[in-house]
Amino acid sequence: MDYISSKNIFYLIRDTLRLIDGRVMEHGSRTAYIVYKMLQCKGGLEDFEMADIAMLMTLHDIGVYKTDDPGDMLRYEGRDYMPHSIYGYLFLKYLSPLRKQSKILLYHHTDYNQLLHLEQNEGIRQYASYLNIAEKVDIYHNAMGSKFDYMMFNKYAGNKLSGEGMTLYYKAVKQLNILDKLKDGTYKDELDELFENLIFTNEDKRKYLQMLMYCIGFSSEIYAVCSHVCAYVSGELGKKYMLTDYEQDIIYYASLLHDIGMLMLPKDMINAHRRISEEEMRILRTHVDKTEELLRGRVKDEIVNLAISHHERGDGTGYPRHIKDTEQNKLQRILQVADKVSALSLDWNFRAAKTKQELIDQISQKAARNKLNPQVTNTMITHYDEIMGAAKVRLEEAMAMYRKLNDDFERISVQFSK
Repeated sequence: MDYISSKNIFYLIRDTLRLIDGRVMEHGSRTAYIVYKMLQCKGGLEDFEMADIAMLMTLHDIGVYKTDDPGDMLRYEGRDYMPHSIYGYLFLKYLSPLRKQSKILLYHHTDYNQLLHLEQNEGIRQYASYLNIAEKVDIYHNAMGSKFDYMMFNKYAGNKLSGEGMTLYYKAVKQLNILDKLKDGTYKDELDELFENLIFTNEDKRKYLQMLMYCIGFSSEIYAVCSHVCAYVSGELGKKYMLTDYEQDIIYYASLLHDIGMLMLPKDMINAHRRISEEEMRILRTHVDKTEELLRGRVKDEIVNLAISHHERGDGTGYPRHIKDTEQNKLQRILQVADKVSALSLDWNFRAAKTKQELIDQISQKAARNKLNPQVTNTMITHYDEIMGAAKVRLEEAMAMYRKLNDDFERISVQFSK
């Protein structure tokens, strides 16, 4: 897949999560840098292997985004650390290509002497123990500033913290000046250089972009669901228009990503249990520009240009560029119908899902006024049951995995609370 590079896949995930709360990702980046330098001191790994590990370490607190207050680091890194550790582990296990490595997140707050009994896999133990050290170093170094003593954890070496890991950490401090680089910000340049070595298969890229939609669910579950439905409806409509495999890929990824800019808007507004005001609607419409801001330069231009056209209308009254039907291409017309159908078919906080007839009536009226393309709208209506039936099956598959994640979260949480 040449639609997006491996490096940009990671940056897109990282920067999307930053939109929800940047502090979590900044902590993740600094922690990843410390682990990366510990691995450099140890030796034996290729750059692409260290890049993979650094990516995982950056995302190690992804489960925090499921909490009520991601910014409350003292709580989720201190007395109440298991919920986000469990959720982050399950999130990556079920929704990303990092299934094998995900268990590292489960144990990243576990004392080393306990970890030896809990986990048989030596690699999981090793990286979880390195992450435990690096995270503690970052939290205290960031909080204490010039008063931080890099030897302050030495008394825990060999029991609560891995003795080998502590030795690597000391080497990284003395030989690679990691604390100075964390302080002056130059560590970011080294991480950027490392991430040039990320190598994902096409299937990995597809899974990561799908995972990104579940990340949107941290801020608004309904928009995550709506993006999935839109992608499935677009795909089914595309089949009726005999889209090429390339065109199907373009419309699939554009549909998945078209509302990602919603994350840059106030959470209480996009999740409001009421119809929003005119001023709020004006703000809401900026999500298209914000989507372009996030995607442009990272994802293939064809995907970006399609994604930002989903609110354009045939009569030129849409936004943000007021493009008329005669200036639109086939994919844009399909996406606009799919976006409208997906929104009308779902329950929102401020209204219930429309019935089949209500939905058909609404899109018919819009097509009659040249808001939606009449030909695409007619195709949607003619094949409504087939298209929505196929979309429902695919949505159920996606939601089944999401439900399993949450069921396992409850089950494992009980186990760790005993």
